[in-house]
Amino acid sequence: MLGSMKMIGCLLLCLTTAFADETSELVDRLFDKDAEVRAAAREELVKLGDGALAKVLKRIEEREAGPSVLQVYDIRDFKTIKKWWPVVKGRIAHVGKKANVSFDDTRGTAVVLASNDLHAKIAAELDEMRKRMGTFVMIEARVLQLKKPVANMPQAMDKSKLDAWVKEHGITVINSPRLTTLNGEVASVSIANQRSYVKDFEVESSESGVIADPVIDIITSGLDVKMRAVVSHPKLVHVALVAKIAEIERDMPTLHLPLPIGPGVDVQFPVGSSHSVRRMLSCKPRSFQFVVVDAKTVIAVHAMAIEVKDIGEVLRPLGEPEWEDGAPVDRRGKTEKKDK
Repeated sequence: MLGSMKMIGCLLLCLTTAFADETSELVDRLFDKDAEVRAAAREELVKLGDGALAKVLKRIEEREAGPSVLQVYDIRDFKTIKKWWPVVKGRIAHVGKKANVSFDDTRGTAVVLASNDLHAKIAAELDEMRKRMGTFVMIEARVLQLKKPVANMPQAMDKSKLDAWVKEHGITVINSPRLTTLNGEVASVSIANQRSYVKDFEVESSESGVIADPVIDIITSGLDVKMRAVVSHPKLVHVALVAKIAEIERDMPTLHLPLPIGPGVDVQFPVGSSHSVRRMLSCKPRSFQFVVVDAKTVIAVHAMAIEVKDIGEVLRPLGEPEWEDGAPVDRRGKTEKKDK
């Protein structure tokens, strides 16, 4: 009985090996240089059953991806900043989910067995995370409203003197946001006022006559500022600024449209103006650069390169979850459940 079982096992092994050899041979012919050989192989491929076809397609996928390569990634630099280590482990595990990945927490390495394509994706992900871990820019933009034009408007002013200058000229600080952004990314500041008005009307018929149903729209005025900061030196940040300001007149012209039956309807027409200003600023430490938008609006901009030591400061603006023990944690500290 035992001898029969061994014989059956050997037979099954031989059949499996033979089928694997036939599959490999068919895949080789599909990639042959001779067009006739490739055509004959495609005809055989069509005649295969679902199980055999799936195995052939898997071998084709493995062939396209290339052979698996074992590579050790040195990621010790991510351990130097608070909370980056679990983040990078989570990202490598996510990108390389089709690979064999193991981590050595003591040495700060990741051992990955994967195809060359997956290795390229993991390397690109590490490069991107190193950029995020590297240089950040803190931008402070003070939007100032002038009561009257200031003679000899300065182009720049030391941070310690700005508050006194604002108080001396009776200037109102409308907004003073501080933004942290990645080096080279765009930061935005918006101060908007919205007004509703009657744009049009729709006519509806009823038993009592004709009814005009007003169509309400919203128009936005105010200031919109976009800033792209690029660090060229630890003590010099270039800021490309684009400011657009739009003003709408308080009293809108109105046109009364009569109806055959009923009181009619008033339609409003917003009237205003807008213009934009573009400037390239060179910001040095403790110095505000001035941008005159119009006769009443001035923007004072200060930018500096910063070193971020807490991953939370980086991930919150990016909208990404923090990672803790391999699981993402939202801003309220609740751990998301892992899919089993």
